[in-house]
Amino acid sequence: MSMLRLDEPSRLGDIFPVNWISVGDEAAQATSILPMEYWNAPPQTGFLGVFLSENEHDGLDWENDFAASLYIDGSFRSGLGDYISAQKAFNPYKDSVQSVLSGAKLNTVFSCLGRAFPSGITPSMARASKEEGAVTIGVMSIPHRDEGRKHFLQSRYAVDETRSNVDALCLMPLDVIYQHLSSTGILENLGNSVNLLFTRVMRGIVDLASRPGFRSPDIEEIVSFFRGAGDVLIGYSEIAREPGGTFNAIRRAMEHPIDSMRRFEGAEQILVSICPGEAGIEPDAYFKIGHFCREFLGHDTDVIIGNFKSNISGENPWIAIYGRHIHERRQDGFDFPVSDPPPEKAPPGLPAYYRTFFSRSQKAMNHEF
Repeated sequence: MSMLRLDEPSRLGDIFPVNWISVGDEAAQATSILPMEYWNAPPQTGFLGVFLSENEHDGLDWENDFAASLYIDGSFRSGLGDYISAQKAFNPYKDSVQSVLSGAKLNTVFSCLGRAFPSGITPSMARASKEEGAVTIGVMSIPHRDEGRKHFLQSRYAVDETRSNVDALCLMPLDVIYQHLSSTGILENLGNSVNLLFTRVMRGIVDLASRPGFRSPDIEEIVSFFRGAGDVLIGYSEIAREPGGTFNAIRRAMEHPIDSMRRFEGAEQILVSICPGEAGIEPDAYFKIGHFCREFLGHDTDVIIGNFKSNISGENPWIAIYGRHIHERRQDGFDFPVSDPPPEKAPPGLPAYYRTFFSRSQKAMNHEF
């Protein structure tokens, strides 16, 4: 079977100012699983890792022409040691960060919230990016509730503070992710699967913008998709090597998004990011994806499809989907746009079943970010 490997001429000679920013050790760990083939590729993406300094050294270190690390003075831990202190600790480094991000069109800020350092630094990093005029995307994991009340509250603060400083917010609740990935069995494998998921959600944005493939959207179109998008819903799935594997993966990604309270159906616009891997995908599948998505979501949904070149040997194909202007999936079956939350009290004249479940749904809403 002829496979689409996307080895046609592309825009590799152009410069796309796209930055991948990892805040904290956990985000850096997910970033570091990218193999050497990825790092040895021509520098089309800037990488910035932000860490808490473990010694007397602090400041910006350049690893090479396209990757840098920022070490923030860790002495604040001798004080309150909470997210507010971490946020204040970022201030002396703001000018250095903004000089690195100057001229960027798209910045993705990736962090695993909960601990004080990423919860405090992430809003400040997003603000620095916004002030430089770049479209900024926050990709943040939310801790499982059983990780402790302090981590939960710190992450909630970080989300609230970051929301006003980003164009798009991609939240990944760990409780939902654990349910999706629980089939991996032992805990070690689960941790590896979570890191792989985080990395691919980032690559679905960054690689599509900086490593375009066959008939990929222009960088400006990708930037426009995320500009002012607000809450963005994420779906992800690997593509099995089987008949209809691509469509099955897309269906899984849209039916089981990484947020149990939201849904793709009725979305105003979706971005389908495809990594064909080393083997490629069937060309006929590629050209039918848009029709398939509109049949599933509704014909009013605008579908943008793009794929990117993978520099990773032996990589299997996978797909990530991003949806804007999404809807809530209520326990009572009553849907509403995320930008238009339900009233605090059940409106009069609604069906009895809605009134029965209103308080329960409202309670669930209040626990969501």
